[in-house]
Amino acid sequence: QLLGLHSYFFSNIFYGPYLEKNQEVKEINDVDENKFVDFLRTIHRKKFEFDSVQHALDALEFSDRFLMPKIAEKIIPYLKEMTIPENLLGYALIAADKVPNYEDIVKWILTQFPSKSLILDVLHDILPFVSSDTARLCLE
Repeated sequence: QLLGLHSYFFSNIFYGPYLEKNQEVKEINDVDENKFVDFLRTIHRKKFEFDSVQHALDALEFSDRFLMPKIAEKIIPYLKEMTIPENLLGYALIAADKVPNYEDIVKWILTQFPSKSLILDVLHDILPFVSSDTARLCLE
């Protein structure tokens, strides 16, 4: 019920006109079980505080993957209070690229980079995974 309430994706699977509705067990592939359990705990607690920036970014990615825009809106303020470690800047851009009205969060993430050359290096690595608009913001 919790997932159906917050997610268009799960609402359709559990309550929509699809065959999965009648299956007792719904399998989700390609999801790290521990990360997903942490994400579910966060939603259940309704307290969007995370023990690391990594967990917040994982939650942001899940909110996109499972069509939970309201959850994404609650994660972003937490992220903006944090400093993103250099090794997570690319992941942050990929996750933010999928958030509705993402331009502000992408611009904020770009302020976390210590240099323009690092932005270009990271952009080179993540280019297949971000939109052209995010790539453009990185190049400005």
